[in-house]
Amino acid sequence: MAEMVIPGALMRRLTGKACRLTLENIPSHITVEEDATTDVALTLRNAGNVDMSVSLGVQDSLGNVLAKQDAQLSVGRKLTITSQVTGRYRQTAAREMDPPGTVTSVSIRIQHTDQDGRMKDFEEGTVVIPVRVKPKPTRLETDALKSFDDM
Repeated sequence: MAEMVIPGALMRRLTGKACRLTLENIPSHITVEEDATTDVALTLRNAGNVDMSVSLGVQDSLGNVLAKQDAQLSVGRKLTITSQVTGRYRQTAAREMDPPGTVTSVSIRIQHTDQDGRMKDFEEGTVVIPVRVKPKPTRLETDALKSFDDM
């Protein structure tokens, strides 16, 4: 009998209020074709024991607002928000990517109420998802010099 281990667990009731919000289904990166759109779905879950108000904003690196939503989130409930990312791509004269004209990331900013009802920022801060835009293949025009053959 001395060699046996009996597992046990001690459960205690939560007496205090706890506000906790989790962000699920975050893609590690987004890949999109130039001038095409792709859907990005994000899920917020109330993991605390208090109902809360949630404000979520999604925007790309060019400042375009992709989604904005305010909602009331009950305990244990999930909220799924879908936004569309458009692949904007611009080149410099040297045919390199121009960062001020190209979508390079998507930022997610979340605020929620705490147990006292005051708005506060998400614990993880602003979540940034990198975006890779695949440029369209370029086609070389050789017909422009064809008119000189007739001279």
